[in-house]
Amino acid sequence: MLLETLLTKLAMQFTLVRCDQVPAQVITRVQVEGEAMANILQVKPCRSQLQICAQDQVVATLPDLAKDGTALLKFLTVCGTLLAQPHEADPVLPLAIAATTADFQVTLMQAAGMLGNPLGVLKLDGQKFLRVTNDCLRPDSEIGQFLASHVPAIDPEQFYQHLYLTTPEQSPTPLLLTPLSYHNDALGYLAMAITATPLMPKHLTLLPKLGQLIAHVAVAQRVIEKHLSARDQLVNLLLDSPVDATWAAQFRLQHAQLPHAAVIVQAIPTMDRDLGELRERLSYLAAPMFDQVLITLPIRNVWP
Repeated sequence: MLLETLLTKLAMQFTLVRCDQVPAQVITRVQVEGEAMANILQVKPCRSQLQICAQDQVVATLPDLAKDGTALLKFLTVCGTLLAQPHEADPVLPLAIAATTADFQVTLMQAAGMLGNPLGVLKLDGQKFLRVTNDCLRPDSEIGQFLASHVPAIDPEQFYQHLYLTTPEQSPTPLLLTPLSYHNDALGYLAMAITATPLMPKHLTLLPKLGQLIAHVAVAQRVIEKHLSARDQLVNLLLDSPVDATWAAQFRLQHAQLPHAAVIVQAIPTMDRDLGELRERLSYLAAPMFDQVLITLPIRNVWP
């Protein structure tokens, strides 16, 4: 796309201050300040604005950056949409197919290769990496030690926001994070360390898709244990009862009261039905017959 055309379209969505002289060149990529190449539009974050450069020449500025901490991500997202090639194949699909049988670490490494930067699975508290693809994210690294001693800057109320980019006050190396969730349960974050490749629109497109894949594989391979309620834990204990423990002992372990009578039913769907739908159906049928109904769903060991 011609630079002039790109700037005109960007001006429809952002307040751009255009420069008088704009080079007549074709733009194929947009990235945050990094190596200079002929067909790359560079974005240079400054204290109060974004500078947009082509061939090391400032062609426009995006003012008032300080008022919107997500301005850089929004700008890159729009640029990526404008420059996207039609009918591009989904690059995540082959990885998703391979992930059904591959080891979790292999899947994580392949995802990092697609992004060109190291990846790590960050715990929900934002202070420890569970798995990493590069030593720069290990617990004894600069980032690892910083996060371990730092009050988490991630707002739990904003967990489901699209993406989150750390500031220098929040991490010595910029981290682009997307939330990991499984059936609407928060698990943690997939974090990309911006060390090898400058931040580009493709990162904002790929990271959320990869996050969905990584979350399912992490739960299936027990890298991250899906959170279970106290009731689910109790029923799981009953279903997997050790031979040397009574039900009463297991109920006491869960600080629960043993009922005078109980019925345990294991329901196995005969068709490829959603387990959540089966749970609701069982709850509906059992409610008129029992004072209390506890239902738990198993964690599936394959990626759905």
